Amino acid sequence: MMLWVKLPNGSGGGIGSIESYFLKGGLTGEWDPDLAGAEVTEILFHLDDIYIDNQGDYTDYDIDFRIVFMGLP
Repeated sequence: MMLWVKLPNGSGGGIGSIESYFLKGGLTGEWDPDLAGAEVTEILFHLDDIYIDNQGDYTDYDIDFRIVFMGLP
């Protein structure tokens, strides 16, 4: 899985990892989602917080997000 951020000035970056590291459940990542055999009815990408601060020669940014899977076991 990959998440890329591109700012209007063309700068940005991305993070990537294998699915088992990228998707963790619970507030501290104590649950590992197991979608095998499940019927996924909806996938939500929820932006919790976006912080952007232009420092002149660089832009500092932070994005907090959640990926929510809805469905039936």
